[in-house]
Amino acid sequence: NSGSITIECTGYFGWLDRISVHDSGAGKVYANQEVSAIVQDIVDTFIVGNSGITRGTIQGSNFSPDSISFKTTAKEAVRTLFDLIGTVEYGINESLQFFWYNQDPTLRHVFYLGDKVVKITDRVDFKNIVNKIYFEGGEASPVVVFQTSGQSQSSINRYGKHEEIISNGSIYTVNVASQFITSILRQRGIPASVSRTTGATA
Repeated sequence: NSGSITIECTGYFGWLDRISVHDSGAGKVYANQEVSAIVQDIVDTFIVGNSGITRGTIQGSNFSPDSISFKTTAKEAVRTLFDLIGTVEYGINESLQFFWYNQDPTLRHVFYLGDKVVKITDRVDFKNIVNKIYFEGGEASPVVVFQTSGQSQSSINRYGKHEEIISNGSIYTVNVASQFITSILRQRGIPASVSRTTGATA
């Protein structure tokens, strides 16, 4: 009775940390394929056969990298693909199905203060803003490491300059780096609004 038990758990998505995406030890290259097609191939080729996960719904996007190469964990590969789009919700559901949905801007549920919600606490988080990125990618040739940069001038004008160096060895072309930087700036160029709600008891 005087002792304690510590339990550490991981969700279904933890499987993706144990699975590698590669091509016989070399980088797995995808050329001129739309992002969701790459996601589908990673799920089918690397995840399904090495876990209890199956492929669920994977929705398409409007971006096709000219070339991208993965020699990393499945989790990191999928995260890179998410960062290229930015407006995606993905994960493993309770049926062990991998899903990849485009975010839907349609308002579906409304909760009114004083009904189901009795208290709302809002705060604005400025600590994760980034509006200028120095990007370092993978090798663009056997010797040269791909480097570029990008910024959001409107965010800099409003919040001051917030710089960050970001590395991702899977990216080594201007086409993909530009999309990646634009997506990160779109996600993080403004402060995050954090809300905490307290619901009414039945």
